[in-house]
Amino acid sequence: MWDLFALKPRMNVLDVSASHAEDTESALEYCTRRLNQEIYEVLVDPLLRAYTLNRGAQISKVEWFSALANLAGQTFIGLRGGNQRLPKAVAARLNVHTGAQVNDIMRTNQGVAVTYSEGGARHQIQADACVVATRLPEALALAPGIASTAAPLAAALTYNRAALVHLGYSVATKSKAIGVLLSTAEHAQIGLIWLEHNKDPGTAPAGHSLLTCYFEATGLAEMSDTGDANLIAIASALIERLFPELRGQQDLAEISRWAMAIPNPATGVYKAIHAMKQRIDPADPIQLAGDYFTCTGQNSAIHWGRMAAENVLTRK
Repeated sequence: MWDLFALKPRMNVLDVSASHAEDTESALEYCTRRLNQEIYEVLVDPLLRAYTLNRGAQISKVEWFSALANLAGQTFIGLRGGNQRLPKAVAARLNVHTGAQVNDIMRTNQGVAVTYSEGGARHQIQADACVVATRLPEALALAPGIASTAAPLAAALTYNRAALVHLGYSVATKSKAIGVLLSTAEHAQIGLIWLEHNKDPGTAPAGHSLLTCYFEATGLAEMSDTGDANLIAIASALIERLFPELRGQQDLAEISRWAMAIPNPATGVYKAIHAMKQRIDPADPIQLAGDYFTCTGQNSAIHWGRMAAENVLTRK
């Protein structure tokens, strides 16, 4: 906490790269130098596994400071009826196309041309500007004209993959916790468990439990068998060890897989993000908004989307 408060500028979780000067070592290297192995195992590693879907050895110490600033002492809030309420409310005010494939986004003398395929035909939209709100690899593929701005960051940035095992039980957990954070020393593959029925009672019928186990990137890479049956067996064994009242009551097992879940903030990535931000032209008709600007989350998505929108409005 002393080192966190000593940061200049102060840590801003909506713009972590403002602290890029501190992006010099991994969270594990920082703990080895500044703290100790026990603190790393019981505090730093589990928090970062939950925050980034990877281990502290693979994460910049800057992200550890971000996690402290973002999560310590905070109150969690959620949307009644589920998080889908927000995108649905936004979509209701827009002309949304689903099942369409964007082919390319090009600058023109008037602004930008977006070519897309839908229903077996190609279409083109002429617009003053376009916000590309995708992951970084897709942004570069769709808009090759942004390469000078974003390609150097893409060369430094990788994405963590993840597998989520959702387990339902016909009885409720005795625990009212909303989550369990696990260090690598406690479990080699699973870094986070959400008790969804405690987070949002609407996710499971009354008297039932719904839990989600997050298999993190390095843990998955070390596994020889990542088939559905094996992941479900590993997750079930952990859940029923931590919550023995659930044994023999499982009535749901589903898996979600993310090949590219969230960006991995390895050492040096925030330096590369800061450098990319200096190359962004606010007057460019192609503006970027994506999960690579800072720590991934709903708040940061809204913040950087608004930044892109403000650039578009200023340009007009």
